[in-house]
Amino acid sequence: MKKLLMIPLGGLGEIGKNSTIWEYENQIVVVDAGLKFPGEGDWGVDFLIPDFSYLKNKKVLAVILTHGHEDHVGALAYLLREVKAPIYGTPLTLGLAEHRLKEQGIEADLVCLKPEENLKIGPFQFEFARLSHSIPDGIGYALNTSQGLIVHSGDFKIDSTPVDGQYTDLARFTEWGKRGVNLFMSDSTNADEPGQVKSEKMVGKNLDAIFSTCKGLIVVTTFASNVHRLSQVAEYARKNGRKVAVDGKAMLKTIETARKLGYLEDVYDVFINMDDISRHPRSKMVVLTTGSQGEPMSVLRRMANKEYKKLQLVKGDYVIISADPIPGNERSVNSIINSLMWQGVELFHSEALGVHTSGHAKQEELKLLLSLVKPKYFMPVHGEERHLISHARLAAEMLIHPKRIMLLQNGDKLEIIDGKIRIAANLPLDNIYVDGLGVGDLKEVVLYERSILSREGVVVVGIHLSDSGKELIKDPEVKAIGLLYERGSEELFAELKIYIKKLVTTGMPSKREWEKKISQFFFDKLMRKPYVVVLLFNGEKNYELPGSRAQTKRTKNIPKS
Repeated sequence: MKKLLMIPLGGLGEIGKNSTIWEYENQIVVVDAGLKFPGEGDWGVDFLIPDFSYLKNKKVLAVILTHGHEDHVGALAYLLREVKAPIYGTPLTLGLAEHRLKEQGIEADLVCLKPEENLKIGPFQFEFARLSHSIPDGIGYALNTSQGLIVHSGDFKIDSTPVDGQYTDLARFTEWGKRGVNLFMSDSTNADEPGQVKSEKMVGKNLDAIFSTCKGLIVVTTFASNVHRLSQVAEYARKNGRKVAVDGKAMLKTIETARKLGYLEDVYDVFINMDDISRHPRSKMVVLTTGSQGEPMSVLRRMANKEYKKLQLVKGDYVIISADPIPGNERSVNSIINSLMWQGVELFHSEALGVHTSGHAKQEELKLLLSLVKPKYFMPVHGEERHLISHARLAAEMLIHPKRIMLLQNGDKLEIIDGKIRIAANLPLDNIYVDGLGVGDLKEVVLYERSILSREGVVVVGIHLSDSGKELIKDPEVKAIGLLYERGSEELFAELKIYIKKLVTTGMPSKREWEKKISQFFFDKLMRKPYVVVLLFNGEKNYELPGSRAQTKRTKNIPKS
C-alpha cells in the first residue's frame, strides 16, 4: 500500500528550526531549512539547526523555501552538506539564501519560482499562494497527492493595506478549499492572541509621527530581514528630511540584496555610509541597525554599553526598538532598554506603542483561513506547545472533530494511507548545536558543564604525589576562576591544602574521588559547588599549574579570580 509520509524536523514545540520532509515512494522533498536562536540554557551556542541525518543516502529531489527568514533558510548550508538537490524559492528568498551560502563557500542550484505557478517534482505536485508577511515574497503551498490535497499556510497574516501591495491570496486558499482539503497545516505563532494583527502601514504612520517631532538623533533597530520595515524607515526619514545610515552585517546584506531585486529602489537614495554620519547634523539622521534581540555583539548593545566607536548616544536622542523579543531574549532586551534610559535616551518599543506589528496571524485571521480551507484534518505548526494547543482549540471551535486535529512533536511520522491520517512511530532527533566551527559536537552534558562554570566557577587543583601515591612531594597547587576574589581566598585555600594532606594518608583511589571530596569541601565552606578539576602528578617531575607563581610570567593573561 503506497503511503505519503510527513516528518517535521523542527518548528513544533519551539520557535525556529522549521523544516519538513515529504516522502513518497522513497523520494523526498524538503520544505525549509531554518535555524533556531539559542535560549537561556544554550551556553555559548551560536544557534541550533534541525537534525538532517535521516536524509543521508536518501533520494532528495528538491528543497523548497517558503520565505527568507532565518528560521526557514538559516540552516540551508548545513542541509546541503548532507544532500545535493536544487533549491526552489521566490526571488528575494533565493537572494538572501544565496548570500548565506556564499558566506559558507557553498554553491547550489537555485531555481526561481513565481507564486502563481505550479511545480511538479517527481511524484510531487506543488501549487503556491502569495502571502503577506513581515518579509516580501513569502508563499504557502498545496501538495496535490493521491492521498488528497494537503495545504500548508506558510508564515502569514491578513494585511488589508500591505506596504508592497501584495495581499495574502485568499482566493487561492478558497479555491483549494472548494476542491476538498484532506490536511491543513497552519501557522500557530500568534494562536493565543485574540483579534487581528495590525497593518504594517500603521507602524509606518507611527514612525512618521516620531520622526517629525524628534529633535535629536534617531536609532531604529528591527529584524534585519524585515524589508517592509526597512523600507518604511527610509520612506519616512526622507519625508522628514533625514538621511539613513546603516550598520550591522545582516542588515547591510538584506538591504543590498533587496535593492538589487528592486524592493528598495524608490528610497535607496536616502541611505548613506555609516562613516559619513559626522557630515550631517544629528537632527537630520536616522541610524538603522541590528540589536532588536539584545544580541551581545550587536550595534545597539554596544551603543548601550558606550562601546560603539562610530557614535555615542546623548540625552535627547531617540531609540526605537521596532520588534518584539523572541521568547528567551526578554532579559537581554530589557537590559539594553534600562541602560539606554539611564543615559537619558527616549525609548519607543513593542507593539503596544505602535512601533512594531507581527508578521503572524492572530486568532480571527486563523479562523478566517480555516473557514476558507475547510479541511478534513488539521495540524497546527510553527510554534511552542502553548501556540499549538491554542490553535487546536480554535480548530475545535470551528467544528473540526478533535480526533482529526493532529498535535505532533518534532520527529513524529505522519502517515497518510487511503486518505486516512495517523501518527506512526517517532524518528529520534538530536539537538544539533552550532558553536563556532563545531556542528553537532556539543551535547547536553557540555551545556550542563558550561552552566556550572557560569554559576559557580571552576577550581583546578594540582596534587603532586610520590611514586607510591601515599605522600605529597610538594604542596598542592590551587587555581580558582569565578569563585572568590584572590585576595580573600588565601585562608580558604590554606585550609584546602591541609585537607588534601589529610586525604593523602587515606590513600584516595581515583581522580574522581578526589574531585568529589574537594567539591564537598567547597560546599561545606561556601555553600557552592564549583566545577572541580584535579590533576594528579606522580614522581619527582617538576610540574606547575598554569597561573601558579612559577608560571606567572608566561601566563599573565590568565584572569585572576
